[in-house]
Amino acid sequence: MSELLKSKGVKALLSGYLISNIGSWFRMLAVMGLLYDITGTTASLGFSIIIRYLPKFLVNIFFIHHISAINKQTLLLSGSLLSCLSVLTLAVTSPLHSVAIIYPLLVLISIGDSLIDPARMSSVRQLSNKQNMGKNTASFTIARELTMLFSASTGGILISLIGTTYTLMLDGISYFMAILLFAFLPRGFLSGKINQSEANPLLLAFRMFTKKTKVSLLLRVCFVRQLGYGIAMVGFSALVFRDLQLDASWLGWAYSAGGAAAILAGMSFRRKLKRSPLNPGSALNTLTLAYIVSVVFMATMLSAPSIMVFFIFVALYDASSIVTDISLETALMLHSDEDGAAFPVFFALEGVGILLGAMLYSTFLHEQSQFTVSIIVTLIMAISAIMLGLSRYSEKVKLSCSGTGSP
Repeated sequence: MSELLKSKGVKALLSGYLISNIGSWFRMLAVMGLLYDITGTTASLGFSIIIRYLPKFLVNIFFIHHISAINKQTLLLSGSLLSCLSVLTLAVTSPLHSVAIIYPLLVLISIGDSLIDPARMSSVRQLSNKQNMGKNTASFTIARELTMLFSASTGGILISLIGTTYTLMLDGISYFMAILLFAFLPRGFLSGKINQSEANPLLLAFRMFTKKTKVSLLLRVCFVRQLGYGIAMVGFSALVFRDLQLDASWLGWAYSAGGAAAILAGMSFRRKLKRSPLNPGSALNTLTLAYIVSVVFMATMLSAPSIMVFFIFVALYDASSIVTDISLETALMLHSDEDGAAFPVFFALEGVGILLGAMLYSTFLHEQSQFTVSIIVTLIMAISAIMLGLSRYSEKVKLSCSGTGSP
């Protein structure tokens, strides 16, 4: 990654992504607080997540041929411009407290992001070869965690100090800054167009799901895990707003507590990996253990009786969750023979799982107690933990029967 950052084009490209990501966190916190103030129902929190993800998938499914025919830089610029104008309009109209205005604008922002995301994924793959793809993806993920840590805590403070309108304007400004960075990329830096699997990795996901391979198992685990997380993501906010009766600033601090713990745990785990790199078997063992621990912390977090207890278990969950993420992505790389093609699928399935989880919460669970929600999330996420455990057990039985030994 350090070699890539010597390029001015790479610096501008990544800076644009990260700056707009900071603004997106500001918007997420502001919109959740605004919708809850207007509606007084936690179902609106789920709708905000649904609107964030659903238009992306619909655009990429039905307009895949159009998207794959557009230059990458054009996609970045047009998507950022649409999102920028929509966010600024949302900021100006937010004092009207009208969901009839807010929801359509959120849809437009999601459509803008649906143009940015495939260009972003394709750009990372274009700038990486097979040997450094994993390292560059991991470095980008850590940078994204750092921006989350900064923007979640800062966003909560900004909402308290300057209000929702001006916080949303900062998101619009972040998109504008990204547009400037994308517009002045060196000529020919982002060459070519994206292919259809990058424009809509869900098509590739269906093909991978039908195979009986380790990659398919990992993708199924990812999907079920994110389904549970989608429910928990809304329940997480509902606990702060409804049960603890706190505002968006506390939600921001909760994300910050988790982000700080995740970064510390990730750095510690990364040092361990330098001394003892994971092999295919140990990656799955570590993934299984970390995942089981994260499920326990998730269940406890969702039924926390106070904000301080909530912060503690958010931190513990995110610390175990980042170890799960690193192990899952490492296992995916070690078992994949498609030169990184599984990664766009991996990130797409994360989004689909969160979308369906938010739909389940908004439709069936928004009136349930936090304890009930925590039980349902635990049961769903336990399914993928059992899938992993059974897979490892069956492998060991086969190896012991063949006399090969432990992987």
